[in-house]
Amino acid sequence: MGEMINKNSTTSQNPAFRIALTAITGVLIALFAYGAVVTLLQGHDAWGTTDEFSWGILISAYVFFAVGCTGICMLSTLGHRDWILKLVFGDTKFTNTAEFESMGIKPIVLAISFMLTAFSVLFFELKYPMNLAVYAVLSPNFQSAFIWMGFLYGIYLLFLILEVVFYLRKRPSALKITSFLAITTGIVASSNLGAVFGTMPGRAYWTAPYLPILFIFTALLTGAAALMVLYYFHSQKSREEIVPYMSKLLVLFIIVVGIMTVWNLVSGFIGQYPERYEATMNLLFGDLAISFWVFELGVGLLLPLAIVLLFPRSPNLLLGAAFMALLGMMFARHNLVTAGQTVLLQPDASTPVYIMSYMPTFLELSMVIGGVGLVTAFYFIITRSVARFEKTEDADQEKKAS
Repeated sequence: MGEMINKNSTTSQNPAFRIALTAITGVLIALFAYGAVVTLLQGHDAWGTTDEFSWGILISAYVFFAVGCTGICMLSTLGHRDWILKLVFGDTKFTNTAEFESMGIKPIVLAISFMLTAFSVLFFELKYPMNLAVYAVLSPNFQSAFIWMGFLYGIYLLFLILEVVFYLRKRPSALKITSFLAITTGIVASSNLGAVFGTMPGRAYWTAPYLPILFIFTALLTGAAALMVLYYFHSQKSREEIVPYMSKLLVLFIIVVGIMTVWNLVSGFIGQYPERYEATMNLLFGDLAISFWVFELGVGLLLPLAIVLLFPRSPNLLLGAAFMALLGMMFARHNLVTAGQTVLLQPDASTPVYIMSYMPTFLELSMVIGGVGLVTAFYFIITRSVARFEKTEDADQEKKAS
């Protein structure tokens, strides 16, 4: 069992690749550390946010990593549920899930890495994080979607950690139960995060009852893309066989997210609802136009869709499609968070609408880009710990057998 973490690996075992990955991860972590230290010393004054525009790109990054964690967790059950494989792929070739199972607990470790990164980003985004931790326990407001967001994601992370523990302790029954609880909690947490935006009456662009559902499908899209990257670097067999099949899920989620995105824009455009209309127009033709048309729609949805449909059996191109989808989802989070705040809040509805602008500083961008390094670092630290524990367990069993 100790070989399960590393067996059949190809590119990831290449010394040059490992050195390059370590160097890139170190640079990214240094970027995050730089932003974190300056933020602690100077506060939010070093950012591009203001009192009127209080949520910046770090909130976007938090949403990306937190929701992505849910998608990874939901799709990781493919290695444990034979009937899901048949339902999704309709191919008896995958009746034997050995290649999925060969990943062991890696997908859950990746989900944990996403969640830890989300919490790290949120920690530095909050002005007084320790006050939040204290008063969330002493005097929580259960009518607030924010407080439920914290509780649900905290419980969700606990279930993910328990999955790793039960996997290492070889308790399959407890692992299945914990897996079900993790998936359920993750779905509720992601939909609740959508409700955080969708239940704000003061922000017309965010006020949409289907936003929690959109968050779930974007979670699945992000999870599918992230797992394609993970399987690509796992082994030659998974790269050539599983990545193309996972891309089918990516196509499905891209189509669903694309349809919901179009209807979200249509609902903001038709009827010219005050403030929602102006925010939508700013997204389509204003400051966010390039971010939306080029990165969210083009790079994040249309290009990956075209690549998967035109080159369904090319692992290298599918890897590129996965990276594009991840980048596009990050811009989608940024567009959602930013567009909802572009209209200045005013007490009098008859006052002319004023559109604000927001430009992230290098400090903020360094922490967002550095978050990718955190995911990589968390992932390798945890997988190394798991592998070391498995080797110790195997050695103990061999001693007992002898």
